[in-house]
Amino acid sequence: MTYPIVEPFDQGVLEVSDGHRIYWERVGDPHGKPAVVLHGGPGSGATPGWRSYFDPDRYQVTLFDQRGCGRSRPLASDADIDLSLITTQHLLSDIEALRALHGIDRWLVFGGSWGSTLGLAYAVEHPSRVSELVCWGVTTTTRHEVDWLTWSMGEIYPEAFAELCALVPELAWGDNIAAAYHRLLMDSELEVRARAAYAWCAWEERPHIAYESESRWPIVIWHGCRCLWMQVNGPRSASPVAVKSNTRMQPKLNTAVERVDLFNLHPRVAINLHCIPTAVVEMQPKFIKRPP
Repeated sequence: MTYPIVEPFDQGVLEVSDGHRIYWERVGDPHGKPAVVLHGGPGSGATPGWRSYFDPDRYQVTLFDQRGCGRSRPLASDADIDLSLITTQHLLSDIEALRALHGIDRWLVFGGSWGSTLGLAYAVEHPSRVSELVCWGVTTTTRHEVDWLTWSMGEIYPEAFAELCALVPELAWGDNIAAAYHRLLMDSELEVRARAAYAWCAWEERPHIAYESESRWPIVIWHGCRCLWMQVNGPRSASPVAVKSNTRMQPKLNTAVERVDLFNLHPRVAINLHCIPTAVVEMQPKFIKRPP
């Protein structure tokens, strides 16, 4: 269920560390239950569609464009950007700065895809500030997940994967492609960085082509290729995947469609968490049913 997209009742730009300026906006009821939205990408931005997940008569929702993307400045695509100042830890600090700015004690944390990773990290780092945690498209960017996205998916899309590997011909099968692309991203030549970033994003979007802003590409490769992941006490797994077509995807479903055990997330997180699978994939790839 979604709600009408309403206009912000407040918005602004927050000066944070290292010369970064974070665009933020607030929608809904100014006296409603506090919530914060963590968009995906990384670098996709807090587009208006994220507002539709909340009842505007019940929630006071803070949305913001994470460092380096959207209406925040500087952009990760700037020629002189220092990507070492756009890390998960920096983003966690920015979330806390926004919470303090608006005088919020605890809030519901809502994140999807990369936003789920960031939300889980925030809950571990600041458990006393999280009233609820809602995640979808859950991923923790473990080495297992990165390998699935590259080598395993490469067996499904061999032509597209060959284009990805063309920029790192020195790699042997099973090597860390993400680390190799990270080295390209840190090259002193802008052309090398741009070619690597576009190649990575073209590969990542192969299974689900979608529009993304141009400022997204350096961020997604930066976070993804540094292989940032969190230690958890319970099982680590990939997110549920809804496959719309391509029967060649089927052999990999056992790897891709698993339940994320959020209850064993971290001993410091004393929150009631409920894992709700977003979809279960049938044997016929065009049919997706919701769990009972």
